[in-house]
Parts: sequence; C-alpha cells; structure tokens
Amino acid sequence: MRLRGKEYEDRLEKYSYSTINLISLANAGTKEIALKASEITTDSTLNEEQVRQKLIQLLNSTST
Repeated sequence: MRLRGKEYEDRLEKYSYSTINLISLANAGTKEIALKASEITTDSTLNEEQVRQKLIQLLNSTST
C-alpha cells in the first residue's frame, strides 16, 4: 500500500535527519530518480532502515 496525505506526513516526521537528507538528495536528481524515490518512501511495507537502504542503493546506482 502507498502512503499519502496525513499518513505520509506523519511517517516523514518520524524519520531521522539522515533519512530526510537521503530523500532530499534523491528528489534533487532526475525525474526518474525522484519517481523511484517516491515509490520507495511511500511504500508502507518498508521501515525506515529499509527505506534508507533502498535510497542508498538508488543513489549509488545512478552515480556510476
């Protein structure tokens, strides 16, 4: 299930600074990267650590 609205806002408020920073870095990339990052961050089945890991993988895959 994808989080939206208040549920997504509540989730982001609980994230650490470093996770928010990763989200910001991904959103500052190309449209494709931002869309993939959105899919990751709105996935309700992932916890914060899983979101971080997937964002790091995404950012690393685009830097090569």
